[in-house]
Amino acid sequence: MRDGSLVVGGKFTYAGGQQVNNVAQWTGTAWQPLASGVFPTAFGGVYSLLELANGDLLVGGDIVGSQTVNSRGVVRWNGSAWSGLGVGIPVVYGANVGVWALAESRNGDVFAGGKFSQVDGAPSDNVARWNGTAWVAMGTGVGLVGNDVLAALTVLPDGDVVAGGLITSAGGAAAAGVARWDGAVWSPFGTGVPVSLPQTVRSLGWLPEGRLAVGGTFAIAGGLVSPHLAYIASSCPATITAYGTGCPGSGGLLQVVGVAGPWLGGTMRTEASGLLPGSLVARALGFAALALPLAALHPTGGAGCSLLVDPVVVDVVLPPHGAVLPFALQIPLAGALVGVTVREQVVEFELAALGSITRVSSTNALLATLGWF
Repeated sequence: MRDGSLVVGGKFTYAGGQQVNNVAQWTGTAWQPLASGVFPTAFGGVYSLLELANGDLLVGGDIVGSQTVNSRGVVRWNGSAWSGLGVGIPVVYGANVGVWALAESRNGDVFAGGKFSQVDGAPSDNVARWNGTAWVAMGTGVGLVGNDVLAALTVLPDGDVVAGGLITSAGGAAAAGVARWDGAVWSPFGTGVPVSLPQTVRSLGWLPEGRLAVGGTFAIAGGLVSPHLAYIASSCPATITAYGTGCPGSGGLLQVVGVAGPWLGGTMRTEASGLLPGSLVARALGFAALALPLAALHPTGGAGCSLLVDPVVVDVVLPPHGAVLPFALQIPLAGALVGVTVREQVVEFELAALGSITRVSSTNALLATLGWF
């Protein structure tokens, strides 16, 4: 959790001598309950946990709610009280039923997967979306082998959802192990991951360099031998490449590095270091390269310091107390932008007590190529 604590769920009554009822929080020094906890069906328990962007916790499983909330399948903890997401997701009596996977999109929608057949009275095979007020089916959902479950969900930078499990169909069409939902239609990932018990997909993860990691008990993925772990790469990758060199300021050598790539619909993240606390910092964004000595722009421009980006947009900020400053750039979800390049550089203005500029220094520059997964 963002506060540094750890939350665990399952089927248990006590943790550290405290009665917790199937979900508990470790504060770093002691276990504590989340109010009265949650209550499962006879065969059930807590199968999935998700911290939302606002810090709330979702708890999913074969559950009937909490002592104060009747919401099947999934409930929300806000730090002090439980609440439901509508009436939840009805689950039938039996083994493996319930919510086994949870994910959140950038707009706050929640996706739930597992083993169920309807939401809010409408058919919805094993996966559904909570739009903030109601549960909504995602097409006709995904088909599974036997009594197994949709075990994993993840959201891509463009907002598409990837589902993993013992999947044999998605939206009525054949799919193997993994499938993708674009908001309207399901589609497979090529030949996928052939599944048949006990071979299945159990986990999914989006990696910062732009690959989708798929884990499970399988042996083949995409027609290749790849026991238990495989990666799906983009044919239009987002990349960040450094060029030029930074120069030293009073806080040290100024550098800017890429942290998360510029994927369509996502957020490019970079980080500048070597900054002097209390200085003024400008981030230049543009499309064309430049090689202009800073001394030509201001008499305090440092030796060997150059402006390497022809700026179209300039953001001016004060750095934090430390010497590192993060930057973010939202990338529109527009197919025409695939392959477009954007350049970024950070310039530091050191200030005297009365605000006059005493030194101007600059980082290296970054060349970012917009990509799509």
